[in-house]
Amino acid sequence: MGSWWSTVSRHGAVSASLEPYVGGRVVEENASRPWGTITGWCPAGHLEVRGRMDLPAGVSGLLEVELEETADGTWLHVLHQVAGPWETARWVRSTDSWRTMAEQVALLAEQSRGSLGLVPDVLQAGGHG
Repeated sequence: MGSWWSTVSRHGAVSASLEPYVGGRVVEENASRPWGTITGWCPAGHLEVRGRMDLPAGVSGLLEVELEETADGTWLHVLHQVAGPWETARWVRSTDSWRTMAEQVALLAEQSRGSLGLVPDVLQAGGHG
């Protein structure tokens, strides 16, 4: 996450940690509260996070990230929705940040193809598929 987190952080954080199971947290470095809570997790390619995501007061977010294998490679799908008062200019900046993040993740995935290591056993970690 440290290779791309700075593209989505509102506060300039360069890393975050992720507890890879449903109910786990995404915590940005030096943050006083979680960035979000994992509400969907499948190690084969699905992550869903809900929470404040360091959004402005009164705004909450949903982030879904899906990996889909195709004959030509792997598609990365990113969905980010917010609920609450949200200005158009902020939405444009957010959309640009997620696009940059997707480009960084795609580059990292291509560079590390076949060398990502073992996927944690989510049942041992207390999560659900």
